[in-house]
Amino acid sequence: MARGQRARGPRRKGRTGPAGREAKAASRPEWTTPLYRDDEETLPFFRSRWAPLAAVAAAAALARFVHFFFIRAADPSFAYCFKGIDSYTYDQWALKILDGDWASRHQRVFYYGPVYPYFLALIYGVFGHRYAVAHAVQFLLGVATSLLVFLGAAQWFSRRVALAAALGVALCPGVLFYESTLLPATIAFLTLAAFLWLMGLAQNRPWRRGLWLAMGLCLGVSALQRANSLLCAGGVAVWTAVYFRHWPWRRRVLAFAVFALGIALALLPTTLHNRLIGKRWVLVTGNGPNLMYIGNAHDATGTFSYPPSFLALREEEKKREVSMSAELRRDILEHPRAWVRLMAKKAYMFWASYDPPDNFSYNLYRRFSPLLRFNPLGFSLLVPLGIVGMFLSSRRWRDLLSLHAFVVAFWASIVVVFVVGRYRLPVVLALSGFSGLAFWQGWAWLRGRRFAPLLAGALSVALLWILLGLYRAVPFGIRPNDFGMFARFYASTGRADDAIALLREGSRFYRRRKPRSPEGKGARAFCIQSVQTSLAQRLLEEERWAEAQEALEELVRDDLAGEEQTGMLVMAYLRQNKTDQAAALLEQLVRRNPDNAQWRDLLRQIRVAPAKS
Repeated sequence: MARGQRARGPRRKGRTGPAGREAKAASRPEWTTPLYRDDEETLPFFRSRWAPLAAVAAAAALARFVHFFFIRAADPSFAYCFKGIDSYTYDQWALKILDGDWASRHQRVFYYGPVYPYFLALIYGVFGHRYAVAHAVQFLLGVATSLLVFLGAAQWFSRRVALAAALGVALCPGVLFYESTLLPATIAFLTLAAFLWLMGLAQNRPWRRGLWLAMGLCLGVSALQRANSLLCAGGVAVWTAVYFRHWPWRRRVLAFAVFALGIALALLPTTLHNRLIGKRWVLVTGNGPNLMYIGNAHDATGTFSYPPSFLALREEEKKREVSMSAELRRDILEHPRAWVRLMAKKAYMFWASYDPPDNFSYNLYRRFSPLLRFNPLGFSLLVPLGIVGMFLSSRRWRDLLSLHAFVVAFWASIVVVFVVGRYRLPVVLALSGFSGLAFWQGWAWLRGRRFAPLLAGALSVALLWILLGLYRAVPFGIRPNDFGMFARFYASTGRADDAIALLREGSRFYRRRKPRSPEGKGARAFCIQSVQTSLAQRLLEEERWAEAQEALEELVRDDLAGEEQTGMLVMAYLRQNKTDQAAALLEQLVRRNPDNAQWRDLLRQIRVAPAKS
């Protein structure tokens, strides 16, 4: 059976027979056939089995080598992490495994997925505690992911399209960015790319239990990092029922059962760990109820940000036992309209061009590498191309049902929780084939001088690019704590001047924003206050008193100085022996908060000191 051709079932009345299908295929314009079938390809490069694979491997490896070279020199987080970010948690967990806690008893019920810490422990055990080696291994896995994307796309399309798909993933700046972080995204990309490849093999080859079992194992390993990936099993169920409808129903049930067995085998060690060590029956991780509340409460933002109601419940947990699942059900029932609006917002955010940050901000990090800063092959381009490619291939929807089912199921699996960039990005693995199809179809129209469909396709991509670029989950695109976090990275690695320069840049960045709405003006004021405060703290730590004074006085002039900032300004004055200015500010603080004994005592000391002298 030719690659990409659906297995034929029993003839039904009213269906086109083989002769009719062959005549219809022969009537297609010449420039469309190489998009689906390699036997109609004319270029020797694409007829070769190994040449496109070699090209993908070379491009992916070269891009990662260049990217590695730049971030090693410029990225302050390349060889350092600190408490409070997920990278630190995984790093310390891996070190504890090497210290003898191979069963991760300190975790009890897993809160984070366990695959990545053991992956890091393996690297540290062989090469030592070296972050550069961990980054290099992740980039090698990125090359393997690109090759799997090519092999997978070649199951549904021709090698011509598969090459474009694999290069799109290999050079995608978002993929390069998340491979640069000590986070599980690289493992997720690899396992889901393997899962899609195995789906293609299962579709185009005779029934084999091993393929379906391997599919389940790959999806199960992916679910060990993000449990919501299990919803993709629903897409597999739809694909099995519809595409293989010519199979006897017992074989379809058996195929899905073998697939489910693979998932169960992958999840079994984690479930047993949670039961035997944590004394609870938890399938993968115990953070599900918390994450569901964070993403679905009536005051949630749709991305990873603690809603006020969640923080209130965490305080309530100190007094009594709180069930986040029960509280979320109650919250949805009390605010059904807000929940519906939130789900619609998340459904759009999933496809939006803006990368919702979690630990690291792509929009701030991209300055460290030209392959991120000047690379147009991002999520914002691959998604519009992929949607247009889906439309162009709509007549072959049944042959491509597996890809459609994965995209829809994966979309739902993210929207049901919350949207962040590293969770949603694997969708490009399935969309890349459609993106490659759209690219080559446009090239065929251009060569055939069919300018009407070419213009329509280009306008469709442009319109989608505009519509998906309208919304940003974070005001102004970069959070204040993103500037603060990278400033801390700089300072912790001995680059204090770079930390201060980055915070100054952040202050200028927010001051240049000119929002019109009251909410936007409030967000701008908060961002300026936050970054300027971090700048003043860093200057005080470096004993640059005059510069700290200047930064804090700027907040006072903008009426953005609270008690914390005023107190810092007092310290800056005292360090420069400007006691009169310090005393005047302290009098203001005491009038605002007369119960603060610290300010009263400091004011008394300042007044007494001149008299003694």
